[in-house]
Amino acid sequence: MFRLLIWIFFIVFPLAVWAETVPTDPNLVVFVADLHIGNDVPEHTTRLVRFCEDVAAMNPRPAAVIVLGDMVSTVGTTEEYREIVPLFSPLDMANIPWYLVVGNHDNRENMFQAFPAKKSEVPEIPGRQTQVVDLPGARFLLLDSRMDDTREYMSHKDAFPERRPWDGKPADAVEKLWIRTELAKCKKPAFLCVHHPLSQTGLEKTLEGSGYLRGYIFGHTHANSCVARNGSLILEVPSLSTRQPAPHEPAGYVVMKIQDDGVQISLRKIKP
Repeated sequence: MFRLLIWIFFIVFPLAVWAETVPTDPNLVVFVADLHIGNDVPEHTTRLVRFCEDVAAMNPRPAAVIVLGDMVSTVGTTEEYREIVPLFSPLDMANIPWYLVVGNHDNRENMFQAFPAKKSEVPEIPGRQTQVVDLPGARFLLLDSRMDDTREYMSHKDAFPERRPWDGKPADAVEKLWIRTELAKCKKPAFLCVHHPLSQTGLEKTLEGSGYLRGYIFGHTHANSCVARNGSLILEVPSLSTRQPAPHEPAGYVVMKIQDDGVQISLRKIKP
């Protein structure tokens, strides 16, 4: 505890003073995924600390940080989330808003007990983390793709025989209607931010069917890619953890700069 207090005084307090003088770019967004914090891999905690310090030190600062799920490494215990709370202090002290997407390892009740201010639901989709992050140049729709129980898992086995319990939940008609309703309100590019890939959420047609929906951003795979598909951006955000599916996959995060003629994407590595 003494070491933690020393860390807060010498790192977090100077950040709070410095943050008052650093400008914010209203069209700069940071995406990070699959933190997997837990006692089994202390290196993951070290990497999250490094990430938060790096982002808090950006000049200009980002207008938003979006955490694309799997904050923890097991099943989302209260202890795991309590460990994470002080690690995000650099972002809070730098006045950088950050938002949560639910992943398959996350437990909603324990997550929002630790982070009550981050909970967001809409009346149409009760019990699921759903949110709109509205910036001057783009709108981000945050969706909850966590599959909650084995009954839901088994109900999709006939249509998806290779489905596994940690895969994402296909978006239902109510969720798709909510997406279309939100898109109808905006006159600027919009992006879906989900933990699971398109192949598991079944939102391919939704992505192709709207002129303002310009991209799909996700984590889960611990891999990194950025491709254009039918005029839409498909952005796969790598994991911050040590658990890469292949030796060439990076550990890091992604920075997006929204511009008048598109977006600029850059990868920031925590570990080469």
